[in-house]
Amino acid sequence: MKSLAEKEKDKSLKAFMANMLKHWYVFVVCFFVFIVLAFVYLKRTTPQYEIKSTIMLKDEKGMSENKAVTSFANDNGLSFLLNPSENVMNEIKVLTSRRLAKEVVQQLKLNIVVGTKDGLRVEEIYGDLPFDIDIANAKTDSIKERQFELEFLDENRIWVKNDVENLDTKKLIKEKVSTGQFDLLIQPLGDKIPVGHKYYITVISENEAANRLLNNCSAELTDKTATTVNLQFYYPNAKRGELILQTLMDRYILNNQDQKIRMADSALVFIDQRLESVAGELQGVELGLEKFRSSNQITDLTEQSKMLVGNASEYYNRLKDQEIQLKSIRNLETFVKDPSNNRIPSSMNIQNASFQSSLQQYNALLLEYEKKKLSYTDSNPVLINLKS
Repeated sequence: MKSLAEKEKDKSLKAFMANMLKHWYVFVVCFFVFIVLAFVYLKRTTPQYEIKSTIMLKDEKGMSENKAVTSFANDNGLSFLLNPSENVMNEIKVLTSRRLAKEVVQQLKLNIVVGTKDGLRVEEIYGDLPFDIDIANAKTDSIKERQFELEFLDENRIWVKNDVENLDTKKLIKEKVSTGQFDLLIQPLGDKIPVGHKYYITVISENEAANRLLNNCSAELTDKTATTVNLQFYYPNAKRGELILQTLMDRYILNNQDQKIRMADSALVFIDQRLESVAGELQGVELGLEKFRSSNQITDLTEQSKMLVGNASEYYNRLKDQEIQLKSIRNLETFVKDPSNNRIPSSMNIQNASFQSSLQQYNALLLEYEKKKLSYTDSNPVLINLKS
């Protein structure tokens, strides 16, 4: 037989089920409401496409083969296999730096998005946009996000609306539309005007566009022993997303090339200066040697005299070599004191192994400082230490 507590429990359960069945229509209504909400959410939410690419980074300061083998042998290979080169990690930071992202934003005008209504959501247009739009005469330091409705009324007039700034105006095509933060310039592309079509324009600041680009982009090594990097980017328009990712990689490669060109130009300037100086010195040496021969009538001396003169010429040449070395050092001092010269060219005629080693270390540290400056602020201890 059941106890009193079990009977009370069965009675409560039956009462609960009876109460639920009594209000069955509430569950049916809730079910359909949630179905409708899910449908509306899917219709209003803009899909995000995943774009992937791979880029190989050159580890210019990586270990040589012998050093790598030595390191692998000393620590059982764990450090070499599990810790990628610091230079490669720095290049990844440059690849995903704000400066590079802002260059992409400015090149592709990512701070301006144009779309059309597709059901309940606005989809971005790319590739077949019938007009071009620009921002001019910024009136504030930081642009806040604004959304505009644009419609071509006829062949000559447009209508622009923005509820936040109480903007509702009709303008002639190519006439600027003045807002509280900037002016909009709309330029039709081609001869056909899309009369009757309505477009939705979103304008944000370049900094905000760069932030969104970086938030939707990630970079990581394919594995710990390689220098190839997988790039992953999410964007609502697949074609434009591919262009953005490709432009990001192109800008990174172009910036690296520009940096190498600047270093080469600096070295060429120094070499040209040294060639002019050496040419002048050699001309002076030849004139002095000719004068010495004429004044001492070397051509009439015996063979022994010629040998003595040859020895004197050898010591004279040694003296000139030392003078050239000294002048090279003075030219280097002048070159370093010039604030427009950043790096010291490594191709100099200073015969000192210790000096050449120090010079290479100095240039390497300077290059590392410039790269880390893209990822750190000026007050960062890493930059302060490198600058020191």
